[in-house]
Formats: sequence, C-alpha cells, structure tokens
Amino acid sequence: MIRQKLSLIFVPFLLTSLGVVVGYTLLHWALVGYLDRHAIKEEYTNIWIPLVLPWIPLFIWLRPRVKLLRFNSRARNPVFGYLFIGSFAMAAPLVVAQVYLKTAAGKLTTLSQPDFISQQPPTKFYTISNYYIDTANRGTACISKVSGRYNNYLGLYIYMACPIYDESMEPKKIGADSVNIQPDTAGSIVLGYGTVVFRFDRPSPKAWCCLQYYKEISNRISQPRKNEKFHQFYDQTMDEFHQMNFRSIVYLEKAGYDNRLDGFKKAIMKARVQVNDSSLNYILEPKFNAYADRNGQKLPWIFGSFAIGAAIWLIMVVIPPIDEDKVKALFPHEIA
Repeated sequence: MIRQKLSLIFVPFLLTSLGVVVGYTLLHWALVGYLDRHAIKEEYTNIWIPLVLPWIPLFIWLRPRVKLLRFNSRARNPVFGYLFIGSFAMAAPLVVAQVYLKTAAGKLTTLSQPDFISQQPPTKFYTISNYYIDTANRGTACISKVSGRYNNYLGLYIYMACPIYDESMEPKKIGADSVNIQPDTAGSIVLGYGTVVFRFDRPSPKAWCCLQYYKEISNRISQPRKNEKFHQFYDQTMDEFHQMNFRSIVYLEKAGYDNRLDGFKKAIMKARVQVNDSSLNYILEPKFNAYADRNGQKLPWIFGSFAIGAAIWLIMVVIPPIDEDKVKALFPHEIA
C-alpha cells in the first residue's frame, strides 16, 4: 500500500517539482540573466509566475494521481486542498531560486573610473576604484502607494539618485574651509570661496548611485496625521542619508527591472544636473557588505524549502488509504 502511494503519487511529485524548479530557473537565466532581456518586471518573473506555474503540472499530471486516494474527510474538495498545498511546496523553492539567481548569475566588472562604464558590456555588479558620489546635486522623489485587501495600508517611498563622477570632480578643501557647491539657474555649478567665484559646467554623469527608503503606515488615520508621519519619515531618511559613508562602498549592483527602477528614474529626473538618456542604463545601488556574501543563505534555503515541501507532501500522501479499484483501472501494473 505504502509502496504504491510512494511510486504513484509521492515520487511523481518530487520529479515534477524538480523539473519545474530547474526548468524555469534555467529559462529565466537564459532569457533574463544571460541575454539581459527586460520584457517582464522582476516581481512577475520572481514571484507571480513561480506562484502560478506549479498549478499547470499539478492539474495535468498530479491531480489524477491524487484522486487515487480515498478520503473520509467532510471537506468539499479535498483534492483541491492537496493541490493547493502542493503548489506552495513547489513555489517556495522556485521563488527562492529566482532570488538566488538574481545575485549568483550576475557578473562583476571592475572599473578604474565611472566614465568607462559605458565602454564595457553591461553586467550586474560593478566596482569602481576612483569615484565621487555627488550627494549635493542628488534628485529626490517621494511616492506613496495604497496597499492591502481593503486599502488599509499606505506605503511611503523615498528615492534618491546621486550622480557618480570621477574622484577628481570631488570638491577640495582650501585650508580649513571647504569649497561651497551650489547649482545656478542654468544648471552649472558655482564654486565660492571668499570673494572669488568660479563657474563651470557640471557634466552629465555616466551612472547613478540610487537608494530607496520605505515605511508603511496606516491608511485609516487622518490626513494631518499622515502628513506628520511622512515628515518624520523624511527627516529620519535625510539623517540616515547624510550619515552614510559613500567612500566605504564595496560594490554597486545594477537595479533590477521592477517598480524601484521607476522610482529611481523619477528621482534622476529631479537631479540638479543634466541627464543623459544613456546614463539611465546604469542605475546602481550601493552595497557595503563583502561581494562574496551577496548570496546570503539563499542556496541552502532552496534545498531546505524543497525538503520541507516534500516532507509535508509525504505525510499527506501516507495518511489516507489508496483506492485499489482506481489503481487497478488506471495503473494495472502497480497491482501486485
């Protein structure tokens, strides 16, 4: 009895799960990672498709096999319950695998200065030896989004985009005082020290250093209270931003094709420098941890989530008895 349930239901589930995870991950790597095609946003390729995809093999191959079990439950549709649990057992390692692919499959390019970034083939990660993050001429975009089943949450997003220049563009100190940098109305930069003022054009950057800040609040509070919470969040974000040491950036990661990319572009358009369209291909996020640690514990979690899902499915298969008549009709070779 148990041998039949293992060979007819459990083993096919394992093989199907393995095929879905490996097959979709390889396809995702080929179309998005290797070919760098951004036709679908990452929230669909990394979350929604992995959540929906398992239902196809479940209904085609595993649903008839689950019906071999004889249920004594009063549930209206126990077969659907099995498929529902099976879909999550497949989706969990599938989602983790796509997140792992995002960091593991990317290549690292080493640059001596940011102006050379467009002269190299695009990659996922970059290290730059001589750089200057121009925080003074950053662009900032503030966005709010309602979420929740009953629109009871309000997400507050602050996006910042700073031009990345060569280190030689960084303002130098003269004596004990620093050179002041202020944008004039023409988009140029005014350097003032004492009574001497120097004016020169700030070139369009080749790449951008971008950050996202997020806070969720209740959407049911009054509008004055929402404004108060947003100003608190904004002030806290500014304090954190100004305390950030951009000289300690270890590497930069190219922003993925998702909703954050839209926010970064809005911030870039508000920067106090001229924007070259080609620089929008190099929207980078700063990373301060070691490059070798970029994958975290994602790889063990792929196998861990797969094992947990398989164990749950095994218990669900072993508990109910199997219908020998259905097995004899559909799989006569399984009858001893």
